[in-house]
Amino acid sequence: MSKDVEEVVSRFFASCRPREDEPSAAELAKISEDARESLEQAPPSDCVEWWSALPVAVQQKWLANPKTPTMYGAWCERRKRLEAVNYARASVGLEGFKPSPENEALSVRFINGEIEFPEVIETVREQAQRLR
Repeated sequence: MSKDVEEVVSRFFASCRPREDEPSAAELAKISEDARESLEQAPPSDCVEWWSALPVAVQQKWLANPKTPTMYGAWCERRKRLEAVNYARASVGLEGFKPSPENEALSVRFINGEIEFPEVIETVREQAQRLR
């Protein structure tokens, strides 16, 4: 680029000033960051529906758990538990077995957060001991 063109371009950009009502780049970045954070924090509608249908005592139990201190955290944990149980059901089914009604009830209690995984294992071990 020639020196004359460079000088004209320099003067042009130097004369460009943002309008008074136009946000600065830093303000735009902050607005964008705030919007992204609010989207991350907004729970999906099925989360809100699930939470609203829960009895207050169950909600309190979920919130008392340090792993699920929020409605959205509880919903995410429930989804993980449901995926794990469905995986286990599929695995057992592929082996040619079917969970007992007692184990299905145990699975539902686990998914709903009424019991934790160690309690599930303990109950299944007790069932196995009874079968011996």
